[in-house]
Amino acid sequence: MAVKLVGRRETSVLVACIYRPPGPVSSAFSDQLCQLLDQLVLLNTRFVVVGDLNTPGDIAGQIHHHVADVFTQYALRQHVSVPTHVAGNILDLIVSQDSQPSRQLISALAVQSAYFSDHHLVTCRLRVPPAPPVTTTYSYRPTQQPSATTCSSPDCSTSL
Repeated sequence: MAVKLVGRRETSVLVACIYRPPGPVSSAFSDQLCQLLDQLVLLNTRFVVVGDLNTPGDIAGQIHHHVADVFTQYALRQHVSVPTHVAGNILDLIVSQDSQPSRQLISALAVQSAYFSDHHLVTCRLRVPPAPPVTTTYSYRPTQQPSATTCSSPDCSTSL
């Protein structure tokens, strides 16, 4: 699933959500991830990839090295640095093109326990300036008392 968020001055961010079932990280998945990122780069808009990628690394608190290599290849930053699963792995990711601190898209990332799931809740602020409010202008024609010369219908003959 992908959602395009449009803000002020036509500023937009595309948010792509990925779910990958648990299992070994294959070269086929890495290739599919590269294909997705190729398509996102071709759109020439800022983007964020989020989701449950289920790509734990060999060491707790890391992601699989093949996935990390793909992110490095595309100059992407993986923002989640603490475990997102009760087993101590980072499975849920937020990835963006935040290479320049002045244009940082992701901020205030937090991971907190969600009592209804074995995954933790991952939240962040997405820096998209809000769209300006819609302004509506109304014009009115001048109104005046109807007179016998300006109105000849029976409705105009009643006194106001």
